[in-house]
Parts: sequence; C-alpha cells; structure tokens
Amino acid sequence: DSVAQGEVCATAALKLANSGDAVLLLGNPEVSGNTDRAKGFRAGLAKSALKVSEEVIVADDGDDVYNKAMQLFSRKKPEIVYLTNGFPLAAAKALVDSGAKGTTKLIAHDLNPQLFPYVKSGVIGAVVSQDAFGQGHDPVVWMYNHIVTGEAYPSEFINCRVSIADASNIDDLIEA
Repeated sequence: DSVAQGEVCATAALKLANSGDAVLLLGNPEVSGNTDRAKGFRAGLAKSALKVSEEVIVADDGDDVYNKAMQLFSRKKPEIVYLTNGFPLAAAKALVDSGAKGTTKLIAHDLNPQLFPYVKSGVIGAVVSQDAFGQGHDPVVWMYNHIVTGEAYPSEFINCRVSIADASNIDDLIEA
C-alpha cells in the first residue's frame, strides 16, 4: 500500500521536524507508487505545522535525482526532503555535496547497506524499507492457502512488514 508507505514517511518526518518546509522529490508521476506515496505523505502532514512547500519531479534515474536535488539545495534548505522513488543514494550525496547536511534531513525508501553511513551520520533521517522477502514469498503462500481452503480473501491488500531505519536503530542493522 503505497499511500500507507507515504504516511509512515510523514510520521518519520514529524519526529525530525515539527514545523517548517518539506519538499517532495517526486519520482515519475506516471508511476502510481510515486504519486500514492506523495499522497500519503501529504495526508500524514495535513494537521501539522510541517508543510510541503514545493514539489520537484525527478526522473527514475540517479543522475537526475542528484542534479535536481543539487538545484533545490542551491535555492533553499528545507527541514525535510522526501524522495518517493528508489534513488536515495543520489539524493543523500546531493545533500552532503550541497552543504545542506545538518539543516535538511532526507526521508526515503529502499534501505540498503550503501545508505547505512548516511543514516548513521544523520544525513538521512529515516529510510522505510519493505520486507522484500515477505512481499514476494508470503503473499504467494497466503494466496495458495486461500485457494486450497476455498476461503474468501479478507481484503485486497496483504499486509507486509515495514521497517524504519533511523539513527536509533542503524547500528543494530549494520551488525545484522
């Protein structure tokens, strides 16, 4: 549920900044996952003093994410930048290279070991990572069990575990 992923990211953002500007780096808007994540993020911030002040469309390409993030940081240093697509390494590098480290926190998706140093140093405020194994394996087993037993599906969604990596737990993930 991409809307729920965006809401989780908004919750993470609000732990880092209670007010100020948030900027969306929106991946290809023709990809529903990107627009749904943005929708959830906006909804999660709706009753807060942290407001989305700008939306920058980025291609699903690391170079474009880096270049547009650099352009953004040359104009302003928002409290939060939320990246909806899968190029958080490029956005984190741009945040550091632009001098926005310490002022701006990145919220992103798709945790991988390359991001650990950025989370540990505070450049990335939070990374929401889906349980990739659970998303691939568990739904197949769940569907098989429902087919075999003849039970109706209780919903159109299958809940999968979501984990959030931030400064409070990154050392545990590094050791894992």
